[in-house]
Amino acid sequence: AEQGPTRLVLGIQTSELSDWGFGDGLEPSPRTSPALAFVEHRIGPEDALNARLRVGMMWERLGYIDAYDTYLIGRTHIAGGSMHLTVNQYFNFSSGLGVYSRDKLRQTRSSLLGWMRASANVGNLQLNLYALNTTTEDDDREFGATEYDKAHRGALNVFGGEVLYTSALINAQAIVAFYDAEDVEYLGNSV
Repeated sequence: AEQGPTRLVLGIQTSELSDWGFGDGLEPSPRTSPALAFVEHRIGPEDALNARLRVGMMWERLGYIDAYDTYLIGRTHIAGGSMHLTVNQYFNFSSGLGVYSRDKLRQTRSSLLGWMRASANVGNLQLNLYALNTTTEDDDREFGATEYDKAHRGALNVFGGEVLYTSALINAQAIVAFYDAEDVEYLGNSV
């Protein structure tokens, strides 16, 4: 649904992303809520300084490699908000912050995720710089985890850069990413 600069997007598939309610923890609960549901509002004209604001359950693709259908930086799965600023279609800055809910069945904790992307477009060349962090400070004692589990927090940091070149004859892409991971088995599926 769309009304002027505001639109509502609802996904038709279901996902664990938005399953905030759990059964008794012994059996999987049905995943019946939308995987994608957000409100988006745009401010400013397309050819000048403009912004796009989103709130809800969303995904963001960072460092997507089409030929392999994969994301070198990550694809986020969060309930939260994001902002995308564009300056004269040459410079872009986007960021987001959200959470992925805990999953008692998999023994993963609720995870906070933040990301940023800065982009510059010059002719056929696009340069993207990325930063992503997801962590958990959730020490939910209901899991019945060991004392070792309770003392550890999961964290994942990803930093990277991407260069894209597109012309009538050539499409080229180069991505480099650096990962710093610690106790990631405790993180939810936020990325």
